Amino acid sequence: MWRMDSSGSRHGFRVIPTIPQLPTRHTEVLEPSFEHRTGPGSLADYWANKIQEQFRDITSHYPNDDLSVIVQDGLRNTCSLGELWQCAKAVQTIAAIAASLDPLSTSHGREPILALVHTDYACWRNVLFSADRTRIEGIVDWDDAVVVPRDLAAVYPEELTHQAKWRSDPDDVFVIPPGTLYENTGLWKTAIQETQQRRRFREAVQRQDLQLAALYTDRRARLRRRVHYLVTEGWCAWLWKRK
Repeated sequence: MWRMDSSGSRHGFRVIPTIPQLPTRHTEVLEPSFEHRTGPGSLADYWANKIQEQFRDITSHYPNDDLSVIVQDGLRNTCSLGELWQCAKAVQTIAAIAASLDPLSTSHGREPILALVHTDYACWRNVLFSADRTRIEGIVDWDDAVVVPRDLAAVYPEELTHQAKWRSDPDDVFVIPPGTLYENTGLWKTAIQETQQRRRFREAVQRQDLQLAALYTDRRARLRRRVHYLVTEGWCAWLWKRK
């Protein structure tokens, strides 16, 4: 919830207790009392803060600012520091654009529609349901639970994205590209099979929630999910995806 001051301005969040919107990777256990906590007030703020953290990290790794210095991304791919800064500025620009493209904002007002997401979801282990199975009454494993804008929550189970270049938002594959080497055809067949499984997954979601199902294929939502991946994974991911 928002914390309001006497002038009506919003600052941070009031935890009742719950987890703050757009938290870091791990959320500490909170006492069952009211707590005031500062934090990003929007997705744009969250992305901007994370990008500035990455800018500082780049500067600490390469303090001399020699743009010809060779940078490695952790996968033996190399580029110059100048190219890395080009990637960084591009991510900053794309994030500013993506933050304004909430696919749910035009029809539901200016406030973002939020979703509770558990990165290690298992209804028999981490999520406690009501007796009639219609409400979530508790989350056991708090450090893996986050609250995010709903379009960022429209992600597939990892079991359906093994052969995807963007695991958080995979492209569909329907045919094996011409000229593919025989030893690589198995990977493409798996990608085609996962595409079919994702379609069935969306159909299952659609039967329960039309709005959520639409977010899996909405172009604005897809862009925002990819930007969110880049921002949260850091500057090594910017180099992996620079092409």
